[in-house]
Amino acid sequence: MAITESEVGARLDRLPIWPHPKSLLFMLGAGFFFAYFEGVNIGIALPGALDQFNASLGDGARVISLGLWGTLLGTLSSGYLSDRKGRRAALFSGVMLCGAGSLLSAFAPSLTVFTGARFLANMGSAAAAITIGSYLSELSPAARRGRHVATAVIPGMAGLASVPFIGLAVVPAFDAGWRVMLVMPALAAVIYLAGYRVMPESPRWLVTHGRADEAEKVIRKAEDHVRSRIPGELPPLDTRHNALPGTTPDTKEGGQTRKLFQAPNLRWTILFALIWFGFQVPVKSVLGLGVELLTRRGFDIAQSIALSIGLSVGVVIGALLAFAVTDMFPRKHSLAAMTATSAVLIILMGIFPTTALIVVAWVAMGMVIGFSTPILNLITAEHFPTRIRNRGASVSSALGDLGGVAGPYIAVAAFSAVGFSGAWFAFGGFLLVLLIPLAMTRNTNGTALESVTPGVPTDAPAGSEAGPVTRTPA
Repeated sequence: MAITESEVGARLDRLPIWPHPKSLLFMLGAGFFFAYFEGVNIGIALPGALDQFNASLGDGARVISLGLWGTLLGTLSSGYLSDRKGRRAALFSGVMLCGAGSLLSAFAPSLTVFTGARFLANMGSAAAAITIGSYLSELSPAARRGRHVATAVIPGMAGLASVPFIGLAVVPAFDAGWRVMLVMPALAAVIYLAGYRVMPESPRWLVTHGRADEAEKVIRKAEDHVRSRIPGELPPLDTRHNALPGTTPDTKEGGQTRKLFQAPNLRWTILFALIWFGFQVPVKSVLGLGVELLTRRGFDIAQSIALSIGLSVGVVIGALLAFAVTDMFPRKHSLAAMTATSAVLIILMGIFPTTALIVVAWVAMGMVIGFSTPILNLITAEHFPTRIRNRGASVSSALGDLGGVAGPYIAVAAFSAVGFSGAWFAFGGFLLVLLIPLAMTRNTNGTALESVTPGVPTDAPAGSEAGPVTRTPA
């Protein structure tokens, strides 16, 4: 009898450790590192590029704007490709596109080529980043799913935090230092070309696409990997998985996207679009305009950059905290707590904009970025069924990206109306409003991914006959 989706989940969820080669975690971490590095290194490289091509500030704005549209397209296309062709193919394609765009950016002979290359690089990095969350969630045992995702995301936060430091070391040291900054993400393509064979396809994706034999091979290899490291028998299967209907395997692809806008998935699509939008407004505003806001406050450029380094510190602290608590407490609660704390500190700085509180606010913004990135990617993926999991995550995130597009305009309007404090009031206010949709999501800690199915209560208590299968975090 062919393996079922529920059996895949039961056999994976009983495994007490990461059941795949550690090199796979390294690859996924490298993918996150360079995806986030690529997403912000343009801020360091753009002045040199504009000077090289004798371009105006308006030309620079078009480069940034087109890159954001590339991010949006990459997020949307990755969901379709991942759910149709597989997580492995979508992730690999995203990394390769990011690498190609980075190389083309670094060696661009004209502004037109440079602008197009930035579009491709942003598209690829967004596609890779959004796919890793779904891919990791489906490969990980339930009890340690959050920790495994956080392990891969921490390098991503390090990539984001490292940009100003690498930029200070590289850009002044070379005549074309800006090109060196842009070529670095191409290293991810080299890593993935070398390690592609290590990447298994998601067995959950395989079984829902009628490829049960291949799913069985992946599961057996994972079980053998665990046996080689932990002597004795594997833990018994949790029979409660048998009560979970899972997804009927088939190979038809038509009509899957529309399920995101039908019950019960419509609720999650709307909620997570609102959550991602609310996060992106302050995050993209601070990343894009934060230093400029400080200069408008009266700090010189060197002081402004120095104060903004607090964000680099904060993202690493936030990512480490996420790693520590994601499987200890309900993810929705810990994310709400971090969001509320950061919002209060940011609003407090708006009321009392002293230098010390400005530093605290930048660290707080960094912490909410570092903390929310692994947890929000994971909790979004955990709310959608396997057949449309990455599509759900990508559509929600893409709709949220519109917040990144709108954010700078909101910040400028708040600054014009109230001044420096007004912009930060807006940032903190958006974070506080997020507590409402966050409260309406489900607690996903330790739940079987197969429980995300019509007819299964979303918040049934652990051990209930119809409820989601739960584990005590190891």
